[in-house]
Amino acid sequence: MIVNLKINDDVEIEVFGSYDSGEPATYYPVDSSNPGYPPIFEIDEIKLIKGTLLDFLLAYSNNAWSLLENIEQDCINNINR
Repeated sequence: MIVNLKINDDVEIEVFGSYDSGEPATYYPVDSSNPGYPPIFEIDEIKLIKGTLLDFLLAYSNNAWSLLENIEQDCINNINR
């Protein structure tokens, strides 16, 4: 799946990845209840469409792990609009 994200007026990225829409929790019947799980987006590749790498890094965060988590969550939000 490809998701385009406009970070701000100066930065836009194209994110390639895998999306799983999740599964809602079921509680009845009790014997077959399922806790479910939230939507998941796993990033395979990111392309900078607009702006510079520095603009992109400044727009997000200095922590690489939270950066990827932020992008994954933004992809899920964009898909579920």
